[in-house]
Amino acid sequence: MNYPAKLLLACLSVTFISPLALAKKSTKLPFDKQQINVEQDITGKLLYLNDENKDADLLIQQDEHFAYYPNIATGGLLKEGQQVDIPQQAQFYNKGRLAGEAKEVLFYLTADKVMAYNFTNKTTQELFSVDSFYHYQQEYKVKFSDFVFDANGDGLSDVITYSLDASHLYLQNKQGEFVHQTLNMSPRVSRSSKGLTFSSYTMHHIDINGDERKDISFQVDDQLLAFVQQSDGNFAADATKVALNAGILSALSYEKLKKASTEKIARVNIEAIEDLNNDGIVDLITKEKIRSGMMSFENELMIRFGYLEKGLLSFHQKADGKATFKGEGDLTFKDINNDGLKDYYSTSAEVGLGMLMSAMSGSVDLDVRFYLMDNAGKYSKKPAFESEIEVAISDDSSAMGLNQVEDFNGDGLPDLVIQTDDDEFKIFHGGSKKVFARRGTSYDIDMPVKGRTEVKDFNGDGKADLLFLHGKKYDSDDEKYIGKDQLILWLSAE
Repeated sequence: MNYPAKLLLACLSVTFISPLALAKKSTKLPFDKQQINVEQDITGKLLYLNDENKDADLLIQQDEHFAYYPNIATGGLLKEGQQVDIPQQAQFYNKGRLAGEAKEVLFYLTADKVMAYNFTNKTTQELFSVDSFYHYQQEYKVKFSDFVFDANGDGLSDVITYSLDASHLYLQNKQGEFVHQTLNMSPRVSRSSKGLTFSSYTMHHIDINGDERKDISFQVDDQLLAFVQQSDGNFAADATKVALNAGILSALSYEKLKKASTEKIARVNIEAIEDLNNDGIVDLITKEKIRSGMMSFENELMIRFGYLEKGLLSFHQKADGKATFKGEGDLTFKDINNDGLKDYYSTSAEVGLGMLMSAMSGSVDLDVRFYLMDNAGKYSKKPAFESEIEVAISDDSSAMGLNQVEDFNGDGLPDLVIQTDDDEFKIFHGGSKKVFARRGTSYDIDMPVKGRTEVKDFNGDGKADLLFLHGKKYDSDDEKYIGKDQLILWLSAE
């Protein structure tokens, strides 16, 4: 290399390095760390019990039983969690609260009854009988379901089930009794070569009349069928209709329109129904996927702000706002800058040759972009912050790259934690002027490939903690799993 070339390279190096060298370095946060090899598979569905006590119990499904790790923040990690067998006849499970019980219990739904498992005395009891269309289901694998929720806001868990011609609500009273109420709402029926299939419509637990009591609503195409909560905590037996005005078609209507039209017809789907602008009324966010290239798509979000008209939730025919994000991925709505308005961030990838080649190398980079809502209810067209997240790819991988917004340093401002490599993650601290610091602080640890990373305040100090769940690694050459399942807990330290 000649002298001018060396000089040019030196100048470029100084120009590139100098601003970073002068930038203020973020303080690395301290964590108390625990690590243990466990005897059980930790890659199943995970539930936290009693997490309002700021010392959560960890429950992990392992096919036909659970591994139970109580009080992981104060009690520490266990080499082997307590085994809780799932009843053979159970089809679905969830957690909830029973009257007179200090701790949460497990609820099971079978073809004809609801049962509960009590962790304190380690017993399973039958609560009540039900009429369910799952009675006709021949083969099933037990899985999580949202059939348990607090319908009327009294702090006790209620149950909803579906028969062939109606929906059934079981409201728990203070004596622990479940009072049955029928809602005139039949399930969705679809026809295929295998016969008829029954399924429940998507339920939204929202207030549709402004009385600050949550009602039970089912989305049926372009409307909600809402069963209004009464002053005594019961629900109306007949539905009140709420028009969504979003152009949402049934699958059959969409296919007919698609065949009859000479133009491309975008499929409209609900992305979320939640209060974005903090006015106490839920808003409607729908998504239309539009092809923008040979293999790429652009997603257009339509925002309709809810309002009350004659005491009933209403939406305008014309969208109040629009937003877009590219690629395939997920959306999260959250107040990022503490102004009371819900911003959103997308985690997505452009599907194309570059992504396919990257996947063959064992990992894929996803784009993470943050968009802020202003006081007029409009989302920024350009991202206020963007970064990349690395996700491992393997034949048996169940891992998703770490990407979450929580307060890690206790200053009340959300921080961004993001996986940047297979052995590193970074925390970008939130700021009063900028969404997140330009430079993140790096933390070294092997990130889960088969498993996941959980972000939660486990010890109740107002600062987020991290739980890394490492499943056994699969050796494709020997066609077997190697190593041990591991639990690694990082608790925020003072």
